[in-house]
Amino acid sequence: MDEVPASIRNWSSFFVYRAALGIVLLGSREERQERLDQAPPRMRPYVEEEIARLWPMRAELRAKESPSG
Repeated sequence: MDEVPASIRNWSSFFVYRAALGIVLLGSREERQERLDQAPPRMRPYVEEEIARLWPMRAELRAKESPSG
């Protein structure tokens, strides 16, 4: 990712965030692993990094995403 222009990194960060968020919001470890396995190999490290960033906030994120939240 370091070799691509900053504008492309910035644009792709939204998609990495959305992929990571979708994984964090899943209920079981197996579901999360299955979804992470679907990430393109070159993007997976970035998705994993974003998951690590979001993980401590998962309860808050789940509350925001729930229909009653």
